[in-house]
Amino acid sequence: MKRFPLVPTIAPLILAVATLPLRADLLAYDPFDADFNDASGNDNHLTIAEGAPAIITSAGDFIFGGGALDNDSTVSDRAFLELSTPLTFAAGDTWTIAFWARRRAGSDQRQGMVVGDVNNTTDFIWLSDNPTQVQGLRFRSTDNTNFNFEIGADDAQWHHWALVADGTGNLSLYRDNTFVGTESSTTTFSLRNVAQAYNTNVHSMNGQIDELYVYNEALDEAAIEALFLGASATELRITALDLSTAGTVAVSWSSTPGETYELRYSRDLQDWSSFDGGSVEAAGESTTLAVDLASIEAASEERLFFRVVKP
Repeated sequence: MKRFPLVPTIAPLILAVATLPLRADLLAYDPFDADFNDASGNDNHLTIAEGAPAIITSAGDFIFGGGALDNDSTVSDRAFLELSTPLTFAAGDTWTIAFWARRRAGSDQRQGMVVGDVNNTTDFIWLSDNPTQVQGLRFRSTDNTNFNFEIGADDAQWHHWALVADGTGNLSLYRDNTFVGTESSTTTFSLRNVAQAYNTNVHSMNGQIDELYVYNEALDEAAIEALFLGASATELRITALDLSTAGTVAVSWSSTPGETYELRYSRDLQDWSSFDGGSVEAAGESTTLAVDLASIEAASEERLFFRVVKP
């Protein structure tokens, strides 16, 4: 496949122009379908640091894809994963961390650490069932500030959680695509580990985690809903041009399954036109549309610009 640069530095036969990003930059995505690898393209893979975390693939034990992280721990035996490169967020940084999780029935009320840093007693996202502290979710920042979101006694069922930091000290929680509330203080955070985030044994997750996303942006409610429904909050951009077939160009772009996109073209970056049949519903996180250049009388053009929009 022949590929050309997507920026107009040298004049190739075809140049591509994408719209401004619709979604945030994805720092890490762990689907846990078959392994602990990062599927975001950043290669920030997870490895087993302690215990025996595993991938579970039986029906009902994962949400999307083909599997989930199964962490079978006790109050005396830690089990967790570690990122290749830790992620850190300063007080003014925006970020979103979203995941599905299910605490195993009969878990100790202290178990339920999802992500954070095992090397300290700060930096954690904890699904606690401790009635003397919080039954719900507790976030603790690098600065040792607690954000408590009270939900009620754990029901040992799958739930989707999304924490959104806006960069001004506000931290909002969504549970199962429903806004829970906002707490305000310092949202500094270090993410080094998954399934444990405390320097004692008793807090490791005992249960499953699936579809873990980390963004360096405060996602809006539409993006949170997309994650809840099983789509990623993907940045819209043209990713490849294929000119291997004479008279045809195949344009590929990042997409969200189920969303409709329209491919447009221009000769001067001023006037944009739509192709006949240029509107397509995405079936996956990448969409490709082949264009017959003769159909727009562009077979002999030296330059042609493309862009993708959501109509």
